[in-house]
Amino acid sequence: MAAGPTTSNGILRFLYDFNYVAITRNCEGLVHNETLVRPVPKGNCANWVLGHIVHNRSFILTLVKQQPLWGEGEGDRYARESKPLEPGDALPLTRLLADLEETQARLRRGLEALAPEELDQKHEEGASRPRGAQLHFLHFHEAYHAGQLGLLRRMAGKDGAI
Repeated sequence: MAAGPTTSNGILRFLYDFNYVAITRNCEGLVHNETLVRPVPKGNCANWVLGHIVHNRSFILTLVKQQPLWGEGEGDRYARESKPLEPGDALPLTRLLADLEETQARLRRGLEALAPEELDQKHEEGASRPRGAQLHFLHFHEAYHAGQLGLLRRMAGKDGAI
């Protein structure tokens, strides 16, 4: 039986589902070129932020014992502290949204299959925190970037979505 909404797995599913809704709503109605608008004087464009979320989900998927979507090095342009994204290096918005959707499906499957006691265990030797603590921290990290997408949406001239 799948974990209910009051279990740790159920709460994590709820949190990541909520992030997914916030991210997709903030991207709704945007076209690719609008996701390349960069804040001045510094900051990342919506394309980078969305790609960064998908890139981070590769690690999140390993925490829930699922296959990462992007292969080794594929998301490097969206990694933390990567150089500013050039328009020609940006993946198409449609690809990023499709990849986000696929990571969401894998994340849900992984959380449903994960035994509750595994959340208290470290996912690999030398990990700094138990799997559950990492998943909660990474949810916060993703929510932070979901909020950035809301601001970048407005910079692109769109009304707020949430």
